[in-house]
Amino acid sequence: MIETGYETLLDFTRPELSTYTNSSMLDVPLGSSKIVKIKDHNYLISSLVSMDRGWRFTSAQPLGEWESPYRQFNLMLLMIMLFNFISIFLGSVWISRFITTPILHMLRSMKKVEIGEFSLVRYEARTDELNQLKDRYNNMIMTIEQALKREKEEQKLIRKLELDILQQQIKPHFLYNTLESAGYLTLSGNNNEAYQIISELAAFYRQSLSKGSDVVTLREEVEITKSYLSIQNIRYPEIFISEIEVPEEAEYVRIPKLTLQPLVENALYHGIRPLGECGKIRILARIQGNRLKLVVEDDGVGMNEDKRREMQAEPYGQNESSFGLRGTLMRLKLYYGADMNCSLVSAPGEGTRIELELPLEEGNSHGA
Repeated sequence: MIETGYETLLDFTRPELSTYTNSSMLDVPLGSSKIVKIKDHNYLISSLVSMDRGWRFTSAQPLGEWESPYRQFNLMLLMIMLFNFISIFLGSVWISRFITTPILHMLRSMKKVEIGEFSLVRYEARTDELNQLKDRYNNMIMTIEQALKREKEEQKLIRKLELDILQQQIKPHFLYNTLESAGYLTLSGNNNEAYQIISELAAFYRQSLSKGSDVVTLREEVEITKSYLSIQNIRYPEIFISEIEVPEEAEYVRIPKLTLQPLVENALYHGIRPLGECGKIRILARIQGNRLKLVVEDDGVGMNEDKRREMQAEPYGQNESSFGLRGTLMRLKLYYGADMNCSLVSAPGEGTRIELELPLEEGNSHGA
């Protein structure tokens, strides 16, 4: 609407506004605006004055038909957000497929290394850096695996040398004593007994040599021990009796050579002989699950708690008086490692009982 100080030059086009031309409802201070409700519609009424002509301009804009000036901006913002979301999603898929997945493969391989399983990483990355990382990691894994294999072979060789040294120390220990006994019997005129002891000694060494093998069946080990007991019966008549219980199912279990004989020797020399009367040495064998249980016990003088602890201490000492027992336990520890268990039960006047628990080696056949 345009009006001068005297009359209206141009009225509102809408009929509902024309009736309010001279109404005080449309009086708006110059340069300002207000909202007026006319016939259930809200209008924004604005007013200004032309200084050169003195005309007054009044406009009425229906609010319901007023297009928001932010509509286009909001639409544009929505499109930008949608584009960013799609870009981030596609970027995440690309990163996961070509960067994260190869790294996860490598992490899984590293976790396997912690438990001793060395597996190479196999993937084809889209970036040269990841492929170089894969190649260097695989080279490192192969180097570590080869180094561990060499170390295992070296440890096996060292263990074998230690076993051989102990074996060679144990053999003369028994040989010297037997030859001294044979010489004493010869000088005392007991030629038949000297002949028997030498024959048993020959049988003992023929069996104990075992064609150079360090591992024999339990049946062969028992035969070696019987030869030893026969020799000692000649040397010390009526000083001991022996009892051997080995079930058929355990006869073909393979164990390190000269496992029982040193334990029997220890029972004789440190249990029965100091007793001063006839004693008993008992040898038992049992298969319990996947383990072989060997028992050597005597009813001799026994030993006190301090001596028992010293005998079972780690590492085993080098006391010459009990080298056969100590050397045998050392050999078994070297051969079986932590899989070998040994218990020693003894008390003064109640004898001594040595129990060995050995794992059954792969390929052992029971009662074959």
